[in-house]
Amino acid sequence: MATGDEGLAARCLVSLGILHYVFCDYPLTLALDLLMQAEPVLARVKDWEFLAECSRVSSWVHYEMGQYDLAYACAASALEECNRIGDAQGCANLHNEIGKTRSAHRDFEGSFRSHLCSLEIRKSLGLPPIPGALRGMGLAWAKLGKVEDARQAFEDSLQQFAR
Repeated sequence: MATGDEGLAARCLVSLGILHYVFCDYPLTLALDLLMQAEPVLARVKDWEFLAECSRVSSWVHYEMGQYDLAYACAASALEECNRIGDAQGCANLHNEIGKTRSAHRDFEGSFRSHLCSLEIRKSLGLPPIPGALRGMGLAWAKLGKVEDARQAFEDSLQQFAR
């Protein structure tokens, strides 16, 4: 956990980066600048939880900007941090994010495996599937020619969205 003013300042930078990303009132590059300032400080003070969050949000921003290689790298980094702190739900969410980036790269088999991993982790935690993971699996199956499996995944996704 962050200690001292330096760690708290880095947490504030992450929070500001999230605000800039979510509300998109500013260029996304500003969100990235804030997150990039926070990352080395969070690593130095060993605030693994906020470092994972910083990498996760960086992944989202890069994805929105169409920078899929960087989005993947940030999501993979966040996944490592979530594994380090034992955040299984965070790992499930990140496998879903990695699945999205793999799909953007047209790696549909990799996308399918990532979404499946997300679903399996959430199931092991007694949590419902992320509708986006089901949708991602459906897209991957469709691209791999498994139309009936894709249809089922889309229907399951719709049921989750309805809840």
